[in-house]
Amino acid sequence: MAIIAPNSYFAGLKLVTSNSDGSADPGDFSNSVQYICIPLTSLPELTALEAHPSDGDIRKFMFAFETAAYLAYEGKAVADRPARWISSRTEGFNSGGITLTRYFNHQITTGISGEEVIAEPS
Repeated sequence: MAIIAPNSYFAGLKLVTSNSDGSADPGDFSNSVQYICIPLTSLPELTALEAHPSDGDIRKFMFAFETAAYLAYEGKAVADRPARWISSRTEGFNSGGITLTRYFNHQITTGISGEEVIAEPS
């Protein structure tokens, strides 16, 4: 049976609703809005400075996010992976061998109309 719960790929992931009394407001979130919160410990390639919303680096954020998703996917037994999501990573060196380029590919099966993600087979 496929494991599809997001927190099985990003440990500690939470859906947080900020309240007007600030009780579930971890920062300057807008009141009564839902946020997806992923702890930095789930993105080991990323520091708090790199993740900062206005002073961080989106490239480092995306690299950490993609790496974490890929490694979590690869860490699952084949039978536990979603049938309708395939994650892969390839890499290549430039001609001088000085830099490495990583390519992340996610294939997700959707319907044609509305592009809704298709349910996992039972």
